[in-house]
Amino acid sequence: MDRRLSIRVSVQQAVQQSQSQVQQTVQQSQVQQTVQQSQVQQTVQQSQVQQTVQQSQVQQTVQQSQVQQTVQQTVQQSQVQQTVQQTVQQSQVQQPVQQSQVQQTVQQSQVQQTVQQSQVQQTVQQSQVQQAVQQSQVQQAVQQSQVQQAVQQSQVQQAVQQSQVQQAVQQSQVQQTVQQSQVQQTVQQSQVQQTVQQSQVQQTVQQSQVQQTVQQTVQQSQVQQTVQQSQVQQTVQQSQVQQTVQQSQVQQTVQQTVQQSQVNRCNKAKQPPNLDHSAASVVYLPPQTDAGTKTRLNQLYKAISKQDNAHPEAALLVAGDFNAGKLKSV
Repeated sequence: MDRRLSIRVSVQQAVQQSQSQVQQTVQQSQVQQTVQQSQVQQTVQQSQVQQTVQQSQVQQTVQQSQVQQTVQQTVQQSQVQQTVQQTVQQSQVQQPVQQSQVQQTVQQSQVQQTVQQSQVQQTVQQSQVQQAVQQSQVQQAVQQSQVQQAVQQSQVQQAVQQSQVQQAVQQSQVQQTVQQSQVQQTVQQSQVQQTVQQSQVQQTVQQSQVQQTVQQTVQQSQVQQTVQQSQVQQTVQQSQVQQTVQQSQVQQTVQQTVQQSQVNRCNKAKQPPNLDHSAASVVYLPPQTDAGTKTRLNQLYKAISKQDNAHPEAALLVAGDFNAGKLKSV
């Protein structure tokens, strides 16, 4: 049981470690994604700021060119008006004298006006050329910004694709770790099952050994019982042999006493009156339990009462070794 618990604990720890590693890798991938997204957003914001700055600069340059054009036009118009006024004043003062001069001045002013108009046209054309150049520059800047945006978008897409590839790689690594953990779990489970089977086999072996030992002990006890029974039978047989020997000795003594009594019958002067004959019995009770002595005393009582009933006028004599047995108890 301890091995099973330790193996289960180790399996749970390995599973928890693999799960924590998977969670850490997922969190790291999420953090990397958020960082990449923030970098992409920063680059997009920077590109948008640059575009707005460039557009504001273009608008400022356009406005400055328009202001310069208006200023030049106003200056030229004021100069033309001044010259016209001067010529008009001079003509009013010197009308009769200098009409020819006025005409010359008018012609000169017209020439100057034409020259100024041509200059204004040239300036306008130059401003238009500058505007076109500026517009082309603006378009180039816009195109460059668009190219930069496309490059940035491609870089962002590459970064996103790289992040996706990294996520896929991480997911594959996570799946591999999960599969490895599952394989380890299966291996550990198989090891647990093997250990359980081994423990069961050991238990069965131990049980068989215990059964064998029990059978051996039972057989030994039976053998001991048979030996004890044989010993008891031997002791019983020895006691019976001793009893038969003692009985034979008692019979011999009884025969001797009977012979002596027969011898003594000849001398009737020594017998008491009213007694035709006498019977003597010699008794030996071996040392044994109280129940055995009681049974032997009962047997002795039966034998004496039998003789007494057969010869009521005879004298009965009982002598021997009773070994703590008392006839009074019968």
